[in-house]
Amino acid sequence: MNKLEIEIIFSKSKTIGSFALRKYMNTKFSHVLLKLNYASLDREVIYEASNVGVRCMKLQNWETHNQIIDRFPITLSPDRKKELIKYCIDHLGIKYGFLSIPAILFHDLIQKNIGLGDDGERRMICSEFLYLAVKDIIGEINEDSDFIKPSEIYSKLKEKYHASNI
Repeated sequence: MNKLEIEIIFSKSKTIGSFALRKYMNTKFSHVLLKLNYASLDREVIYEASNVGVRCMKLQNWETHNQIIDRFPITLSPDRKKELIKYCIDHLGIKYGFLSIPAILFHDLIQKNIGLGDDGERRMICSEFLYLAVKDIIGEINEDSDFIKPSEIYSKLKEKYHASNI
């Protein structure tokens, strides 16, 4: 059976932005991304929305600047594998949604969408990209995808799966 192992990874970097997000969310991580294992290519590849936009790279290259905090391994069917890869490829190069970060803060403070960062799939932050790619795996989060935080995805995954406890 041609199954694909993926991991939903929660990480941090040494940047001030990462530090601020970890403090705001009260977590050890500030970022969420997707890792796909391509056995036929002997590669582990990550897909993420970062400050340079949605990108793909070899895991080992990504790890030179980031630290994995936790991960959730998941096996997909061949059909789901194909759909996920298509989604990731189709979104490569989408710009980063910088305005979504302050929008999340305002949304949390006043419980209202003020329009800031409400840009759908035209611009994406890490949690938005990941959530839309694997919403069927994570389960419904009662939020507009523009305002989903990595901590909300983590909580939802903890309910369904066990983290690797690395």
